[in-house]
Amino acid sequence: TSISVEAASALASWRSQHAATLGFNRLESLDGDTAAAFASGDFHDHYEFGGLKTLSEEAAIQLAEWDGRRLGFPNLKSIEVDTAKALSNWKGSVLGFGGFTSLSPEVASELANWSGWSLTLGNLKELDSETAEILATWEGELSFRGVAQFDDDVARAFAEFRGQRLILPPTLREKVNEFRD
Repeated sequence: TSISVEAASALASWRSQHAATLGFNRLESLDGDTAAAFASGDFHDHYEFGGLKTLSEEAAIQLAEWDGRRLGFPNLKSIEVDTAKALSNWKGSVLGFGGFTSLSPEVASELANWSGWSLTLGNLKELDSETAEILATWEGELSFRGVAQFDDDVARAFAEFRGQRLILPPTLREKVNEFRD
């Protein structure tokens, strides 16, 4: 399912008096022109693109121009390095990904360059120590709520995390704490 540029522009012009989320759970594709329409309006709260499984660099470049607060991709399976680089230019506060099961060091490096406040990588199943070391340099809040396990090298890397807050499931938090000074 897609959305026209005109419809995206109309939705993006909505002004809410309270915190609001515009969710797009059935939107399966997002081209650059439509992303630009979402980015250009008066809506500044939270876009949640729940239907997207992929995101192009072109759409990410346009979304990075949006001056909103929260941008979520709960079902995005992966992104390319250039797409992550484009999103790292976004000036919002909260960037969330819920569908990643793994993350390359190259993509992690680009995401770690983002200057927002909270980065969520919800359902990672695989995380190597190189990627963990890169993510441990993140200065904001870093969340891994869906991670079930990781090895000692990853725990050791996260023990060096000095950002605002590291959010892990309790058993993993205990494992990280074992390696803290």
